Amino acid sequence: MLDPCNESWPVCTTQVGCILGPESYAEGTFPRTFGFIVQLQEPSTVNLSLFVDNPTAAGMLTAETFNETGCTSHVEVDTTGQVFVTESQTQGIFTRSADLADIGDHLIQVTSDARAAYLVKVDIISKRDQ
Repeated sequence: MLDPCNESWPVCTTQVGCILGPESYAEGTFPRTFGFIVQLQEPSTVNLSLFVDNPTAAGMLTAETFNETGCTSHVEVDTTGQVFVTESQTQGIFTRSADLADIGDHLIQVTSDARAAYLVKVDIISKRDQ
């Protein structure tokens, strides 16, 4: 289900527009930085998928930041703009993952200076199921 991300949810020291889970997705355009919440009930791997449409410029960098609850620590995954566009076009999807240990609300942020439309989706895989 498309989430319009037009709410105001507090997380860490900021506000985000939506909470995404396996049954929802959001859409937008780059360049920009956007964030959303992922709620975890147990330690899990969070898979972030971007379906990129009509890229007109690769930009220099696309970065995904997966924060632990309260933003006490994070995993950051940086990708060059060329790799971001090439991977999304050849594979049909751009996916990055991080293992998160805390239970609760996790801020996930994506920053890209590419020029493209996107759909973003997350999948959550419990560590006990791996």
